[in-house]
Amino acid sequence: MNEPDIQDTAEYNYTNFKADYYNFTEFKGAKAGEKAIDFDAFGLDGEKVKLSDYFGTWLVLETGSFSCPMYVGNIQKMNRLAKEFNDVRFLVLYVREAHPGSSVPPLKSIKEKLDHAKRLPGEENEQRTIIVDTLDGNAHKLYGSYPDAVYILNPQGTVVFRSDWAIPSEVQKVLSQGRNEIHKRDHYEPGKPSLPMTFRVLKRAGLNALWDFIIGLPKLLTMHKDADEAYSRRSE
Repeated sequence: MNEPDIQDTAEYNYTNFKADYYNFTEFKGAKAGEKAIDFDAFGLDGEKVKLSDYFGTWLVLETGSFSCPMYVGNIQKMNRLAKEFNDVRFLVLYVREAHPGSSVPPLKSIKEKLDHAKRLPGEENEQRTIIVDTLDGNAHKLYGSYPDAVYILNPQGTVVFRSDWAIPSEVQKVLSQGRNEIHKRDHYEPGKPSLPMTFRVLKRAGLNALWDFIIGLPKLLTMHKDADEAYSRRSE
């Protein structure tokens, strides 16, 4: 693995959340019908793994982090899907902290990233396999850079479905009724995690993380509206 650029790594692992760090109208990465892009990552034991290590079976890959309310709000529903579809491998790709704060700080080393990821099974009952992205977010960038996106791959490693926001009900629908189809729609209105859960996750990250979210919320809502309108225009 090449050494990441220090400046790029620091910019990627931002110190304070700002909505401007995201672009919800441009979903980069392999689209449905295309071969999934292989990448290097780490298991929780620190050993190197590749996405292709998991090819040969159906895969559901979701991005997430300890400080992301969207991802944390999905954990139990996705755990249940993993039990329901026991022929499917469910993976979590641990990416940058979506809402870093004084208690869950921006990542400065792979060790820190692994330590944050290791908290998920105990504190959030995450039961899926967790793989940890490189410090500079190489895999995250390849797969769209969204905080809580989801991909479904067939055993040949082809993307059959992806969504900029992980919606458990859509994942269930594809796995139960549409595995043999190529699902071109890749934008969905994000779920709305409960206010108590959102508050808990952000407060755990640090009061400054909660404050940054509140400051950025009006811009976030506008960005989501713009994304909906952009998708509608593309679908016409």
